[in-house]
Amino acid sequence: MVSGALTIALLAVVGLLPLGATFGTVALLGGEVSWVVPLAGITLVAAVLAYTFGIIGTQRLGSKVASFVSLTEVLFSVVASWIMIGDVPGPVQFVGGALIVAGVIMVRMDELRAPASAVIPDSAPEALPAADLATGSLPAVNRPG
Repeated sequence: MVSGALTIALLAVVGLLPLGATFGTVALLGGEVSWVVPLAGITLVAAVLAYTFGIIGTQRLGSKVASFVSLTEVLFSVVASWIMIGDVPGPVQFVGGALIVAGVIMVRMDELRAPASAVIPDSAPEALPAADLATGSLPAVNRPG
C-alpha cells in the first residue's frame, strides 16, 4: 500500500495522473446528498460489516476450516469477472477452483471426524491458588503421594 500510494503521489506531482476532489453534493439513488453519505456507506459495508462478519464466521467455523473457506474469495472474484466483463476462466482456473472446493470439503470432513476428546471443554479448569501479595509467598498445595 505504501509503494502504491507513493507511486500515485509521484505520478500526480509530475502531472501524469491528474487528481482532484470536490466536497459538494453527489447524486445518490435519485437524490442529492453530502459526499460524506456515500463515503460512510462504503466504509460501513466494505470494512466494518465485512470484518465483523468475517470474525463471526471464523469463530463459528473454527480457524482451520475458516482459513480454507477464505480461499473461496478468489473463486467469487473469478465468477464475478466472468459475469461482469465476460472474462471466461481457462482450464487452469477451473482446475484450481475445483481443488479449492475439494480442499474445503476435505478439511470440513476432517473436522467432523475429530474425536470428542479433541473438543475444547465448555468450562475452564480449576484455578490455581493465588500468591499472598502481602508476604509474596505461595500457598501450600496438597499433593497426593
